[in-house]
Amino acid sequence: MLKDVHPGYLSWEQYEENLQRLRDNAFANGQDRRKSPPREGPALLQGLAVCGVCGSRMTVRYHARQNKIVPEYACQRDGADHIVLVCQHILGEQIDQAIGQLLIDTVTPLALEVTLSVQQEMQTRLDEVDRPAQETSGARPL
Repeated sequence: MLKDVHPGYLSWEQYEENLQRLRDNAFANGQDRRKSPPREGPALLQGLAVCGVCGSRMTVRYHARQNKIVPEYACQRDGADHIVLVCQHILGEQIDQAIGQLLIDTVTPLALEVTLSVQQEMQTRLDEVDRPAQETSGARPL
C-alpha cells in the first residue's frame, strides 16, 4: 500500500479515526461479528441483526400468524454456549416493515444514479492507475 499517492475521499487520519470509531462502537468483536450469508426465509435482517444487550449475532426464528410467516430475532448465543435462557427476542414483523420502508425511501432512482456514477468514476480512476503498469509490463487489459 502506498499512502497519499492519489487523492482520496478521506484523509488517512480520517480513515483511521473512522476505524477506531467503528471498533469503539462494536460491542462484540471476532467471528460472531462477521457478515454471514442470508439463509432461507423472508426476514430482512437475517445474518445482520446484533443484540443490543450482549452484542452477539441474533438468529431468526419463524412463526405462522394468520397464514403469514413472521420472523422473530432471537439472541441465543449464551443459550447455545452455556445452556442458559435466551438473552432477548424481538418480533420482527414491525422491524422488517420499518427496514423495508427505509430501503424504499433511501434507494431512490437518483440515489442509484449517483451510486452508479461514483462507481464508474472509481473504475475509471483504477483503470488510469493500472494503464502505465500494463503498458510497461506488456500486459493487455481484460
